[in-house]
This record gives sequence, C-alpha cells and structure tokens, in this order.
Amino acid sequence: MRVEDFVEGARIGVEAVDVAATRAVAQLLADSAERDARVFIIGNGGSAAMASHFHNDLIKGAAAEGKKPIRAACLMDNVPLLTAWSNDDAWEVALVRELEALATPGDILVVISTSGKSPNLVNAARWAAEHDLTVVSMTCRGQNPVSESSD
Repeated sequence: MRVEDFVEGARIGVEAVDVAATRAVAQLLADSAERDARVFIIGNGGSAAMASHFHNDLIKGAAAEGKKPIRAACLMDNVPLLTAWSNDDAWEVALVRELEALATPGDILVVISTSGKSPNLVNAARWAAEHDLTVVSMTCRGQNPVSESSD
C-alpha cells in the first residue's frame, strides 16, 4: 500500500464520522458514572484489542478529579472465563453468559466490530437490547446485525 492510499483512506474514514452521534455517545458514557451504570465493551480480534484499550481510557483517561469514575469492563479481557463459557456452552453465547452474570438494566454495552456480523457479538447485542441495556455499536459496514440491535 502506498502512503498516499493510506492517507486517503484515513481522510475518508474521518469524514464519515457522525459527529453528533459521537458527542451523544460521549455524553452517555460520561453520564453513566453519575447513574452508577456499568459500561461493558466487547469485540473480536483487533476490535478486542481496541475494546481493551477503550476500557483503559474510560477508567483512567476519562478520570476527572472530584468526579465519579466510569465503571467499565472489557469482557474480552477475562480469558479464562471467556474460554470456559466457550468450551462448556459455545463461543456464540460466551459473552451473553458474562452479561447474564454482570449486567443490570440501565447498563451500557459497547460493541466494536468491523463487519457487525460475528455471532458472539450479535447475540450479546441482542441480549443486551432485550434486557434494557443501552447498546452502542461502532461498526464499519452500514446496517448489520449488531447495528440493528443498537440504540
């Protein structure tokens, strides 16, 4: 890939960002601390790495003196639990099992996915929507199964 192609792709990506939606999500996440809501973050592969780093940013990077911290957790980071559920039930429901154990109505699920079609992420987003969690999706491909379950 030529550098010019990379820069052009980055420019197109930045221009595609919905600024109003991004502001709304930022406010939702900031308000979650005051409501004592938890923020769960999930993704696969490179998106799992982004989910883990986003978890770090929410807890440490967004911390402000005198403010309640955002209660965030990356469900991809507990490898023993994730693989135990995957082994005993199925990979497709492992994240649902974690949400069943941890989430309560009013919490937030952030799904990071390029395709928005991974069965484990789709099932988690659907479960969250059905159980009164706010679902935020960051996907790249327009309408997809994850975005269909998102707020």
